[in-house]
Amino acid sequence: MSRDSDDSWDSYLDDEFDSVDRGHWDEEDWEQFLLRQDVLNAKYQELYETLRDHPNRDAIIAREMRWHHSSDDTFLAPPDDDDDLLDDEEWMAREEAFVADLEAIPAYCLALDLADRVEHCLAARLGDRASADYDGAQALRAAHEVSSHVASGHSIGYERDTLCGNIACCRRAQRSLAECFDSLVSLRRRGLLSPRETDAFLALGREASDAIARRIDELRRRVWWR
Repeated sequence: MSRDSDDSWDSYLDDEFDSVDRGHWDEEDWEQFLLRQDVLNAKYQELYETLRDHPNRDAIIAREMRWHHSSDDTFLAPPDDDDDLLDDEEWMAREEAFVADLEAIPAYCLALDLADRVEHCLAARLGDRASADYDGAQALRAAHEVSSHVASGHSIGYERDTLCGNIACCRRAQRSLAECFDSLVSLRRRGLLSPRETDAFLALGREASDAIARRIDELRRRVWWR
């Protein structure tokens, strides 16, 4: 079902992404689906910011997003038929169980540790300038994306129709980690990070990268039907 990555994403509404059994999707199909989600999310954010105070904001956004054409544009957070029946205590128990499972994933924990350390260091080094500095902002964004992608994969799941999506999210985590590395090296080159600090970040990042690679290998071994 794969398409060329430069195809117009507008043509994907009511097409293969919404009609084909995801059990037949491979990693590349999921990569393109996730890219489509990025585009849709960016479009939504732009519309929301532009129409924030408009009296018909929600109706206009729904029309522009073409939500009436498809009911499956937000697959990454699928509704549970029983969600409306859960009370606060049950919701809390479910959330705690999810977090516990997530914290048992080494790739997630290492990536989260890296993001926390980078954020703390850049706050100390750059202060209020951290968000305005291009390399600093890129390093922090990419560092947080690593754990976020791993968590998204875990949320997508481990069933036949979602397993390759989990893998695709982990691949995204690897790319974000590479972006983080590049920005950290740029900060060191500019003298905003010491060689010792940078080497410590890169060492931790390599641990996270190895853990993500092991996770991808483990998940791929579960794809028995290919």
